[in-house]
Amino acid sequence: ANGRLYMGAAINTGHFSEYNYSTIAAQEYNLATAENECKWAATEPNQGIFDFDPCDLVMNFTLEHDMIFRGHNLCWGSYNPSWLNELNTYNDLSNALSNHINQVVSHYGSKNVIAWDVVNEALSDYSTGDDWEYKTSTWYPMVPDFVNIAFTTARASCPDCKLFYNDYDIASSSGWMKSKSDAVYSFVSELLSQGIPIDGIGMQLHLSMNFGDFDGIRDNIQRLYDLGLETHFTEIDVACGSYPDYDCPTWGETEEAIQANVYEQLLIICLNEPGCTSFETWGFTDKYTWLTSEDGTDQHPLPFDDQYVKKPAYNSLIDVLTQ
Repeated sequence: ANGRLYMGAAINTGHFSEYNYSTIAAQEYNLATAENECKWAATEPNQGIFDFDPCDLVMNFTLEHDMIFRGHNLCWGSYNPSWLNELNTYNDLSNALSNHINQVVSHYGSKNVIAWDVVNEALSDYSTGDDWEYKTSTWYPMVPDFVNIAFTTARASCPDCKLFYNDYDIASSSGWMKSKSDAVYSFVSELLSQGIPIDGIGMQLHLSMNFGDFDGIRDNIQRLYDLGLETHFTEIDVACGSYPDYDCPTWGETEEAIQANVYEQLLIICLNEPGCTSFETWGFTDKYTWLTSEDGTDQHPLPFDDQYVKKPAYNSLIDVLTQ
């Protein structure tokens, strides 16, 4: 839009054979993330034996269509292969972590990579401000310094790659996200003070259409930017219903307009804040969304409907970009 903002979507190679899917992904976006193909279970299904073919398909798609690639992700407590969860000593786990990150990041280099989500969803949902804590996971508490290992290994493997911490419910510095976003702010401030290489924060932004705390998102981007950190909006979708029951009694023009406004406000913020440099939805068509698989009901969360028709949400984004 103004030369510094990427418009992206998470894509899934399982749908590439669908003409509408691959055509829209290529035509409408200039950034893509692999939904699952670059996660640990896909790239290192057996210890020390790497399979880059699925992730390469996504990278090659971006190269073919003049898009940039956003890597997701190198260290997470979920979606890990069984062999990794069976390791049970500090040395075995920390060595597996540094080897995995080195191999994956080195394989892709910096040529067409805007960033890697180095660590994903590490903080407990009960973290508040300075009183933050890690979730119990594959990594914690067995490897208490897993975050430091992950970021320092990624930086050594690709000095020119931007390195991100990605999480949910952390976008706004006020309202119901305040405690966890304050925790992330404290957490990354500590990392920076220790000299740990981190360049940005990924705000997932899985929202529902009743969301309205846009000022809090703006303030949060600004305070992170003051620390020297970029913000990427990484996994945007705007569901009809709300967690945990996702109740969606009706879906029509009224709901579409409310949803479109949420998308519009998010993009206005990202365009206006110099700290915000990527705007990415988690998928792009209602035909394929994690929300459907998650709860089994139609949440209509994305800019294209399940027939690949542009929704008001799509039009609102285009209107903002062309103003």
